[in-house]
Amino acid sequence: MLRPLKHLLLLFLSCFAFLGVSAQKTVNGKILSESGESLSSVTVIVENITTGQQRMLLTDSSGIFSIPNLHPGQRYNLYFEHVGYQRDSLKNYLVSNNENSLLLIRMRLLQSELGEVVVVGYGTQKKVNLTGAVSVIKGADIETRPVLNATQSLQGLVPGLNISVGTSTKPGQSFNLNIRGAGNLAGGDGPFVLVDGMPMDLSEINPNDIESISVLKDAAASAVYGARAPYGVILITTKKGKADRIMLNYSGDYGFTRPVKLPDMELV
Repeated sequence: MLRPLKHLLLLFLSCFAFLGVSAQKTVNGKILSESGESLSSVTVIVENITTGQQRMLLTDSSGIFSIPNLHPGQRYNLYFEHVGYQRDSLKNYLVSNNENSLLLIRMRLLQSELGEVVVVGYGTQKKVNLTGAVSVIKGADIETRPVLNATQSLQGLVPGLNISVGTSTKPGQSFNLNIRGAGNLAGGDGPFVLVDGMPMDLSEINPNDIESISVLKDAAASAVYGARAPYGVILITTKKGKADRIMLNYSGDYGFTRPVKLPDMELV
């Protein structure tokens, strides 16, 4: 008689455990940037406030994340971390029995620390962790300079960057760039210039379109570019458009290449 009761008790406990597992919920969400773009590979940390246990997951290429096995009625702390963005959090999140909504998280850029992030090679690095010689210039530092091209605007802003005029001069011409002195007798010692990852002449860039400039001065900083950068590298990042905002700027210059008026000469 005890054996059937024991079986019934085990069956009752297994059904109760099954109901407890089936009652667990899955919370879905999506992470966007301030401009509305999906952020992939964002680290999502889930912390159970009751037990203190944590687990970690990543968003997919569309910025979607899914947190399974959450218990209804319990509260969780959700933390969101991504390189270049401020750490966001959703604290005391209560899981309900009817959990069908989609969480929408917008992460903000690290505006206060942009000056400490240096572009090196194909990525970024904190300035305090950088061993190579790198100088960073913000676009706001050159916007107010009355120049016609970006090479003229860099004069006097970067230590070790020599800017000189060629043999023939004319209004608005591009200057010669050299990092830390002459590199060869032929004079072909100009730095390697990259604009948003593309090789380009620095004089072809509008100074008002520049977001930041990183000047890599030594071999430790520019080694990733190999033989193309024996005399340093200049990395330029241009400004990007912002959602729900229209901005129009106008800049005009004019000049004369001949005298406006010549005095009358009379032969005596």
